[in-house]
Amino acid sequence: MQRPDKSEHHEYYTKYIDQVPDGDILQILRSGIEETAALLKGRPPAIAGYRYAPDKWSVADVIAHLSDCERTFGFRAFWFARKGAGELPSLDQDPFAAEAHASARSLESLMAEWRAVRASNLALFQAIDDDASMRTGVASGNRITVRALAWIIAGHEIHHRKGLKDQYLARMPAAS
Repeated sequence: MQRPDKSEHHEYYTKYIDQVPDGDILQILRSGIEETAALLKGRPPAIAGYRYAPDKWSVADVIAHLSDCERTFGFRAFWFARKGAGELPSLDQDPFAAEAHASARSLESLMAEWRAVRASNLALFQAIDDDASMRTGVASGNRITVRALAWIIAGHEIHHRKGLKDQYLARMPAAS
């Protein structure tokens, strides 16, 4: 599955796709989740509730958000690859984050959910041939290709991994 060109997605998603290195997108998706997991591994359980500012999501919220978005982007890819009819709705991340109740869950359970979603999407993308990868559909009012969604998933994770590293872990007090 080749890197999509800019005509295959709304310009908003360029910020994610541009963060993805060149290479096999399936391998990038496989290794990406492991890189994010390694970033959080061995941290104290209290890290799940850490917010670098009062109005920001907690680490747990970020991981739940990754699952929500990956599930949404993966469903869009499935729908369009299988020639599903009709426009798909947008995802308003803040109400979804509030309803995820991430603070009531352990970081381990959130990571396990995300791993399951990623495994499902990897199986889906492995089964998509070149023709299906170029199929398009409309989501959030914008036309997008199936292959663009694979790259968006990877780039969205990279974006949030950088945020976890630079905004959360870099600011976290040593005792946390």
